[in-house]
Amino acid sequence: MPTSAPRRTQKARNARRRRKEKRADAARKRTEHTDAIHQTFLECDVDNTGMLTDDEVKNFLRKINSSMEEEEALHDHELDHATNFVLHAADTDNDGGIAFSELVPAYEAFHNWTLKKDGMRVQVEELMVKHDEDQSGTLDKEELSELMTELNLGTKVSDAVYEKIWQSADKNGDGRVDLMELAPALSMWDQGTFADLDGKEKSKYAVTGRGGGGMVNAGGGGGGKGGCCVVQ
Repeated sequence: MPTSAPRRTQKARNARRRRKEKRADAARKRTEHTDAIHQTFLECDVDNTGMLTDDEVKNFLRKINSSMEEEEALHDHELDHATNFVLHAADTDNDGGIAFSELVPAYEAFHNWTLKKDGMRVQVEELMVKHDEDQSGTLDKEELSELMTELNLGTKVSDAVYEKIWQSADKNGDGRVDLMELAPALSMWDQGTFADLDGKEKSKYAVTGRGGGGMVNAGGGGGGKGGCCVVQ
């Protein structure tokens, strides 16, 4: 027999309630996650400047990693690599210190890059081999553009975003970039950090608040575990 109108209405209400509860639960988990990171940030900011420098960033990453039950302890060389990645990705204003609003998206980008399953690193390593025509282990601007188009599911990124990524990667200005130079810039792009250059909402990991000293909450969205979203 066909479902009566009252039953259909109740079913729709239940579905809306479940969706609302799911969104509220996701928001609560994001807030708890960011609050925990913020507390660790404050513990590592030993001089109370509201910013972390090299050794403080390293200590932050060590503490965060040790608090994750599924993660193994980082070896020294892994910790050095993680620290360099985060510093390179986060210190966008080149002032030598990392504010909390800079640290959160950089940390999430590093986590996204290093995921053992479906992480960006695996995808980019494969594409580096494909587009590195002279097998030098580096890419020039044209090769990087081709890599990014393929990584972006065939959609060419805007000139503004592409130039931002190139400038972020080619710090020494030699016209070539290797995997380690590309890693922070590409992963930040995958997180949506440069979306504002196209007039879109910024990173899904954007942080708002009063910098390192105030309470801050993560922006909407979850971790990008699969391939890159299409970015115009």
